[in-house]
Amino acid sequence: MTRTDFLTAYPEFTTADATLIESVLSRADHRTSTSYPADVREDRVALLAAQILALTPSGRDMRLVNDDGSTVYDGALLAMDRAATCGVGRVC
Repeated sequence: MTRTDFLTAYPEFTTADATLIESVLSRADHRTSTSYPADVREDRVALLAAQILALTPSGRDMRLVNDDGSTVYDGALLAMDRAATCGVGRVC
């Protein structure tokens, strides 16, 4: 996942420092299992990076937030993890 690809997917972070984005992408990559299929893994790395960035002091003003105060990335990560654990279309 490149910084350019990340910013295309998550334009709300366009004003974030480039070095911070690179650092967060690296951290997300290390935290994401290699057992995911390549395309799903790349999406999860970007989503996790958005979640991590949203929790940084500089990212708080850029993040997308639900009415309950959670970020939109929380729900998307949970759904992705459920699909990986249970299988797409199954109820856990």
